[in-house]
Amino acid sequence: MVDYAEIVQGGDEAALRAFIAANSGSIFTGERTLVFIGQPPKEEPLHSLPVPPQTQVVGSVEHPQQQTQYLLVSQLTPTEIKAHYEEALANMGWQVSEGGYMRSGFLGAQVEVLQYCNQSTRQLLHGHIQADDDRTYIRLNLSKVLHPCGDPHGHLKRMAAIPNLSAPKGVYLVPSSFSSGSTGGMDHFEVRTGAVARWAGSLNDLYQAYLPLLQSAGWQMDTESITDKVAVSWWDLTLDEESWQGVFSVLARPKTPDHFALTLTMSMSVA
Repeated sequence: MVDYAEIVQGGDEAALRAFIAANSGSIFTGERTLVFIGQPPKEEPLHSLPVPPQTQVVGSVEHPQQQTQYLLVSQLTPTEIKAHYEEALANMGWQVSEGGYMRSGFLGAQVEVLQYCNQSTRQLLHGHIQADDDRTYIRLNLSKVLHPCGDPHGHLKRMAAIPNLSAPKGVYLVPSSFSSGSTGGMDHFEVRTGAVARWAGSLNDLYQAYLPLLQSAGWQMDTESITDKVAVSWWDLTLDEESWQGVFSVLARPKTPDHFALTLTMSMSVA
């Protein structure tokens, strides 16, 4: 894991390279992703958003045509930070996105999330706030969305197909690694979530620790495949009379033996 605080204080070349590598991925081939160490984003409202007390700006990441990310580290608790941003965004004319943010997918033990929207600028702001020992890591994502304050196609409702996967005992989720999203069309919808877990045990033990969470949410396993490098299982779920198919995987990371990539993807066909 790259310590945000060390980046702010200078760190070393290896830490800086790791930080940039972890936060510069872009799904748009050939387009540049820009990383600014110690600087807030230029894009509003992030640029003018008040920084909470006892909090440092780590940097910002600009993904062309995708989203802008704002990273901070704080001495405050996740609850205090969430309250700060809720007040600040309300004062700036932003509102809670319809339905709020689904507290689902891979979550750490001490996590707060928020989601606000601005219909006039067609912007959606999602915040992920996670405590780790004596620090709290803040990640704000700003993206352009056609209907940021509504849910005309039922996407938010369908995001609920992803269950709450709170980290089992002994599992630590790297704050900068969380990802989620959805894609859809006239005849299909897909939702996905991912994270990187730090775990002292084996890949199989980590995989097995998450299975009860899926089963308790009503998932039914079809089949699975387990090796020393990857564990994958295929599932079925019925939610609100809609049939879903899911894939859960745990992938080893050879360069960091105690780190594992977690991925959960679900898809359905729209009649």
